[in-house]
Amino acid sequence: MTWPRVIAISGTSNLGKTTLASAVATTLSWPQISTDTLARHPGRPWTLADAELPSHVVAHYDQNLPTSLTDQQLDHFHRIEPLVTDAVTRALEAHPDGVVVEGSAVLPSARAAWMAEAHLTLLVGSAGFIWDRIRHESGYATQPVSARKRIERFRDRSVLYQERVLADLEDDSCILELTKDVPVADLVKLVLARARSRR
Repeated sequence: MTWPRVIAISGTSNLGKTTLASAVATTLSWPQISTDTLARHPGRPWTLADAELPSHVVAHYDQNLPTSLTDQQLDHFHRIEPLVTDAVTRALEAHPDGVVVEGSAVLPSARAAWMAEAHLTLLVGSAGFIWDRIRHESGYATQPVSARKRIERFRDRSVLYQERVLADLEDDSCILELTKDVPVADLVKLVLARARSRR
């Protein structure tokens, strides 16, 4: 079976990019790159159990409205494009068969050379679906008021990110819309079927 040398999975927060990418990588016996490990922007503004949220993350969400949060997120992703390109290039040198790349920093509008040979899947969901996932993962119902406000700003940032990415999208054939929780194995089959058909 011939595959594109890079399978990329992008989308806003909490849509299951990492889980899906890991399953695709396992299926193909390819390495996986998460852009979050290269240079992480202040991430999820919540902790579970007794862990303490880092002070810079608290300040980031307390001091910025969703529009500013999204601007800073996208600026960060554009700045780290060379890091992503370098990581993909080195991974392909070590594993010529292919590599799976995932993260919100994989922007469909990027002009990086590796994107030309990549099959991209852009996970999208409605604002309600995104909120359901965030609310569940963050334990929103049991969080204090101050934490809830940060989570709500994270939600709004996540929706705005998706809106901006979709506005810049030139080819919507990469979109995989999630309307409900789907078994990961089913999503893997769909991603690989798409990748094979577009080879």
